[in-house]
Amino acid sequence: IRVQQGSVVNLKLAPEDTKLDEIVVVGYGTQKKESVVGAITQVNSQKLMQAGETTITNAISGKLSGVLTIQQDAEPGSDAANIFVRGLSSWNGSAPLVLVDGVERDWTSIDPNEINTISVLKDASATAVFGAKGANGVIVVTTKRGTLGKPKMDFTGAYGFQIATRIPDHV
Repeated sequence: IRVQQGSVVNLKLAPEDTKLDEIVVVGYGTQKKESVVGAITQVNSQKLMQAGETTITNAISGKLSGVLTIQQDAEPGSDAANIFVRGLSSWNGSAPLVLVDGVERDWTSIDPNEINTISVLKDASATAVFGAKGANGVIVVTTKRGTLGKPKMDFTGAYGFQIATRIPDHV
């Protein structure tokens, strides 16, 4: 369109939707997976729901490379597993830093249905961004967000009980 002095041109921009490549949530925002130089693994909600677990710590077992989950307690109601990123790193505790939507908090009580993605930062890049708290690795949890449109409802039910299979006789 040729524009001359004194003429008025009305333009309207049309949105162009393009498919995003896989992105990764890091401590200071999001990046394309190709541009991230640190060791990061990620799992999405569909993979978590395939596990059929009711606790998130057990649902990630075997789905994230470099992440070890150990359930040491068989007490009823104590279902959360201990999580280690790339093994034990110190005698004082090797628990990774957990951020849920950017806030440091306990995540063992979150329903796996509420989670969109879980990203695990496993190397020195986590320490560079989060300081000493990120030395044992960082788990970044992003929860699902609402969308416009008709309401959609999913239902998942689970039932279980924990009892002793055999109680030994006392002397």
